[in-house]
Amino acid sequence: MHENAPALELIDATLQYPGGGGVEGVTLAVRPGEVVGLLGPNGAGKTTAVNLICGLLEPDSGDVRLLGARPAGHAGRKGRARLGVVPQDSTLYPELNALEHLRLSAALYGLHRPGTKIESALRLVDLWDRRTTRTSSYSGGMRRRLALARALVHDPAVLILDEPTLGVDVHGRRALWDRIRELRDDHRAVLLTTNYLEEAASLCDLVVILDGGRVIAAGSPAELQRRMGGYTLCLRCPSQERLPDLVTALESHPGVTAVAVSDDEVRLTLPDETAAADVVALAAATAPVDGLHTEEPTLEDVFVALTGEGRD
Repeated sequence: MHENAPALELIDATLQYPGGGGVEGVTLAVRPGEVVGLLGPNGAGKTTAVNLICGLLEPDSGDVRLLGARPAGHAGRKGRARLGVVPQDSTLYPELNALEHLRLSAALYGLHRPGTKIESALRLVDLWDRRTTRTSSYSGGMRRRLALARALVHDPAVLILDEPTLGVDVHGRRALWDRIRELRDDHRAVLLTTNYLEEAASLCDLVVILDGGRVIAAGSPAELQRRMGGYTLCLRCPSQERLPDLVTALESHPGVTAVAVSDDEVRLTLPDETAAADVVALAAATAPVDGLHTEEPTLEDVFVALTGEGRD
């Protein structure tokens, strides 16, 4: 496999369930040293895509490649041994401690004398000092970190992290983010599914958004935000008497596409930031302005605009 070749790929993959749903024509790739986020509302096809990559399902058409092989076929068995998966449900045994969980995983992967790998995985997720404590006493964040350690014990080149911080508090989430960044720096390929848009914006080099089983957008978080367009400039006018004059002047400016007023704040929508300086100068010449700030679309704004609001 070429050094920069994708570690995992879906290539125009389609799988349709008899009752509806699935994925249609989905293409994505994750290279070593990349974190790719797979986003979408519930029922968008994320789980189907993950199951295809893991070899649990085969596509009706298109192709799936894991380290150059088809994961569902005989040739993909070796590749699947290089795959680590953190499912949404950690499926831990409460009566076992961390060492026992990782020894069990090591045995399932046929590892001989896995002590060094187990210690390395537990140290990475900051659980070495709690290695002999039963997981029934672990917090939600500790359980998710142990699930990550279990996925790492056989030293996989590719990781599938399915909602890895689900139900984890803020501190635990940040700790897991740090571990995921370390995995990227270690040149592993990481596919991350998440419903936390801040998480995707912070961690992902690329984002793929699914809806209705299709890819509706793909690119870096910054690219998707720029593609949405729009730039918001917020001005504070302390004079209620001069506020109407300010609004009238700003509405007449050709670089302003929308004006909204809330109390003493005027929110202006511009196509981009190029007209901002001219608009601020006009505002200052028209009425007293004692505060301003700017806003750009977030990844959450992009997601909501593309997939709609309030859907299950």
